[in-house]
Amino acid sequence: MADTLNIVIFVTVIAIIAAWFRSREDKLKETIASQVRQAEETLAKKNPYEGMSRKKLLMTVLQEINCQPEESKDDPERIIVAYQGEHFIIDYAEESKYISIHDVWWYNAPLDDIEQLSNIRKVVNACNFDNHTTLIYTINTEENVIGVHTRQSMVFLPEIPNLKDYLASQFMDSFRQHQNFFTRLNALKGEAVPKET
Repeated sequence: MADTLNIVIFVTVIAIIAAWFRSREDKLKETIASQVRQAEETLAKKNPYEGMSRKKLLMTVLQEINCQPEESKDDPERIIVAYQGEHFIIDYAEESKYISIHDVWWYNAPLDDIEQLSNIRKVVNACNFDNHTTLIYTINTEENVIGVHTRQSMVFLPEIPNLKDYLASQFMDSFRQHQNFFTRLNALKGEAVPKET
């Protein structure tokens, strides 16, 4: 009888130990699964743009900085967007890491004013040394005007930290180049206060 009791006690102890190990194993599996879920959520939160097409990435980031981007009807790899009252054109290619931002015809002057034409050329050249946003001038002979535009080329990848701030800073850089242009142009004309037209 004592042997049977010892066997029952032994089996009971073994069953308790096995149950304890099983519950520890289940808790460990649950902890590991929870940590894996948290790691996956963290990775998803760190880069919500991963896997997006270039177009989807641009449209998403533009909307995040309160723009209403529109696809161009003339060019499938062009987006038209208004930012703080200014209209920009963004050119992209799905296979490229770069985009180009254009702000066109934000200043123009008549071709007949030779002094103004000369001043614009001088100012455009001088401004291009100060800033990575390039100023370009073009001549429209049909309307008899010279126009000034900005152009930027930049890397645009989902891996860039703070992508929406990065893109917004490019728009702001275009505005700084506008101000630089007007400051220099007015200085050449002897005017102290810059003014936009």
